[in-house]
Amino acid sequence: MAGPKPLTHKQEKFCEGIVLGQTQIEAYRGAYNCANMTRETIDTAAAHAMNDNQIITRIAALRLPAQEKFQKYREKWLFRLMGMAMADVRRAFDTHGNPIDIPDLPDDIAPSIAGYEQVEDFSGRGESRERVGYTKKVKLVPPLEAMKLFGEALGWIGGQGIGKFGVKAEIKDRDRTIKIVLVKAEG
Repeated sequence: MAGPKPLTHKQEKFCEGIVLGQTQIEAYRGAYNCANMTRETIDTAAAHAMNDNQIITRIAALRLPAQEKFQKYREKWLFRLMGMAMADVRRAFDTHGNPIDIPDLPDDIAPSIAGYEQVEDFSGRGESRERVGYTKKVKLVPPLEAMKLFGEALGWIGGQGIGKFGVKAEIKDRDRTIKIVLVKAEG
């Protein structure tokens, strides 16, 4: 039994248009000669093309690499957000309360730094002016804000089960683990 016949050049171009974000009508007009067609005919033909199983399958195949890459970025974003929400900001400082230099910060603390400023302090005027030290200012991400956003992402706030960012969290009390599943975002 022979497999499905390959898509025509025009069908392939239609699929590429859809993947690039064109509407059905725009993609159809870009792929086919529509000079003598009415808007209604184009609309019907484009809708018919979008219901073709081979076209649906090809569009999904064209989108797959982008979706996989996007999913990796979503996962990285989620874990970074979790790190900011759960960060112990005390680890951004040494035992004397001085901020740790940015390059030396632990990887899980660095994302919690929202701003950093270092200003040199001087004493005296003119030629007798000497540098006497410096002042470091560290602005941290507000923990409550990060925790709220993380809770919304996981669906813990609002009780929807699936967060508004397309994340589902499954918590197992027995072994105290959290399984995070990224699901297709609505919209």
